[in-house]
Amino acid sequence: SLSLRGSEPNFRYKLRLNGNTFWDSIVGTGNALSLVNASQAGIYTVRASYSGKSCFVDMPQQITLQASPQVTIISPSVAICAGQSTSVQLTSAENVFVNYSLPGGATQRVNISAASLSVPISNAQVGASISISSVESVTTGCIKTTVSSLPISVSPIPAITLSQIKIPCAGEVAELNYSSSEALRFSYNLNGISNQSTVTALSGVISLQSITSDANITLNNITSLQSGCQNISPLSFPIKVDQKPVISATNVSACSDESFSLALS
Repeated sequence: SLSLRGSEPNFRYKLRLNGNTFWDSIVGTGNALSLVNASQAGIYTVRASYSGKSCFVDMPQQITLQASPQVTIISPSVAICAGQSTSVQLTSAENVFVNYSLPGGATQRVNISAASLSVPISNAQVGASISISSVESVTTGCIKTTVSSLPISVSPIPAITLSQIKIPCAGEVAELNYSSSEALRFSYNLNGISNQSTVTALSGVISLQSITSDANITLNNITSLQSGCQNISPLSFPIKVDQKPVISATNVSACSDESFSLALS
């Protein structure tokens, strides 16, 4: 705040900024006066006059308030997937030192002397952000300690899990229950036959082809329908099949009033 160490009764004091009236005048009390909480950069002076009279005098003392240094964070222009690398741009209209940090990392001190600086971010994860703890002007020495941060848009890698609740008989269509993190598509291979599938609900049933014995299904290229991010790790799952009983019988010829039996094996 700007204040006068002392004041005269019946004097009216008016604060001026860059030669223009900045605030309503205040009547002196004989004690110190608090004029205003100033935040606008410029040259502050005080004009004094007798209360109710037009004659005035400009006090020779002046205060120059320097602007707080500013840094702008520009987020990446291209959306990325978890695990990928990217960078953010820090820009400033003046030569400044910046203290910043990334999640889980130590505070870094860098100098922006040519309008902008690129900050690399490797192996970015969902929830990543960059935080600025202080900005120091090289020219004026002013330091801004208001913390600012910017979240970095990182899309998750899609995931899906499989389970088998109903076991089919040999020759029937196999069905698998699934649970996914989001709507996605994938390719799969079952008994050497490749196919494509898309799921939009977060859970449900996937109907496959008919199979005659236990088999393994492998899901590949699991891709998010929203972000396009891809899970490159294949997902294999064993499918169980119940075999039908095998019966051998011998045909029998008999008269209607005779007893007979079937031989089964």
